[in-house]
This record gives sequence, structure tokens and C-alpha cells, in this order.
Amino acid sequence: MIGAGCGSYVGITISLPVLAAVYLALLLFGVGYNWLTSQAEKTGFIRGYTSLFVVGGVVVTLAASAVISLAFALVTAGAFVFSGAPMIVGSMIRHKREEMRQLQQAREEARHGNPSEEMAAKL
Repeated sequence: MIGAGCGSYVGITISLPVLAAVYLALLLFGVGYNWLTSQAEKTGFIRGYTSLFVVGGVVVTLAASAVISLAFALVTAGAFVFSGAPMIVGSMIRHKREEMRQLQQAREEARHGNPSEEMAAKL
């Protein structure tokens, strides 16, 4: 596809109007997804699982990239899987460890009493 408003890069023909539409759609998605993430943070829904929200954004971006080049989007998706999977698993493990630490701390306080509460009761 050669002509006005088109370009070719590494064997991928890109229609500039299509590229502009994809970028505009991603910008609008980003604004909406930021609002959704903000609401999820306020309610605590996202706590410990922020990485999954990031995955959601990446999937939408890859889908939009597929409009331009499916092959490039698939290669990029593979790269994201290999670079992102360790971060997602690590994030979930850290979150669960923190939950377990807090639970253990609450159990210890229940078993032995909270010294700061006992001091406050005496005052």
C-alpha cells in the first residue's frame, strides 16, 4: 500500500489514518482505565493485584497493535509474557506474605494482648 498517508517500516505497511485512530482510541481507553483503576484503589479492590490491572492495559494495547500488524502484536505479546509473568507472580507472592504476616501479628496480639491497648486502658 503506497500512497498518501501510508508508510512502510520493516515490512509493515502502516496507514497513517488508521494509526491515528488507534492512538486516539488508546488515549481514550487510557483515560477511562485510569479512572477505573482509581476507583478500584479507593475501594481496596485492587490491593495486592495491581499487576493484573497492568496486564489488562497491556492486553488492550496489544489488541490495538494487532489492527496494524497481527504478527508484530503476537511477537510483542510473547515478549510481555516472558518479562511480565515473573513480576505478576512475585507481586502476588509478596501480597500473600504480607497478608500472612498481618494475620500472624493479629493472632499474637489476640493471644498476648496488645501492650499499647493495655497501657491506654490503665491511663
